[in-house]
Amino acid sequence: MRACVPGIRRRRELALRALEIAVAALAAGGVARAGDDSAIDGNSQAREYHLAVGPGIYSYPHYPGARGVQNLLFPFIDAEYANRFYTSASDLFGVYGYKTDATELGAALEYDPTRQKVAGDPRLAGLPDVRQTSRLKLFASHTLGFVTGDMNVARDVEGRKQGTLGQANLWLTAPRSNILRQHRARHDLG
Repeated sequence: MRACVPGIRRRRELALRALEIAVAALAAGGVARAGDDSAIDGNSQAREYHLAVGPGIYSYPHYPGARGVQNLLFPFIDAEYANRFYTSASDLFGVYGYKTDATELGAALEYDPTRQKVAGDPRLAGLPDVRQTSRLKLFASHTLGFVTGDMNVARDVEGRKQGTLGQANLWLTAPRSNILRQHRARHDLG
């Protein structure tokens, strides 16, 4: 077992170094672009940061592919600085490489609390335990009208052999507008 430890340490060091390089590259590119945006917009009153804090519940499967879910109570934090750096519920620290009102590209270090012990469950015999870990996540999101598409790829950076996860979503958003109020008013009148 001791022979594996240096290998795991080496992979962890390489992963953390890759994270440092990705964050530095995204931040450097983003800072340069942020300076250009302020000159274009002419808005010197742009907000530097925002912060929202409150109670939160993180719901996740007992293990990847499970039917049941677990709930984890924790403080909800959503913070952003200079339209470039952020932290949120599961993203411990993130950097936007490119961000507009409709598009986001970036990287984040996220916490994945998913865990499952295989011992005692015959359905999972032969599979390794699923352990909590931190992941380096690369993400992209784009909104066009009421449709938003996003995708991310996240890889275990702690050397816990938890693999790489990918996810893609398509969101449809119903606008809150006067259309709903007008529809309700017509029914109230008669």
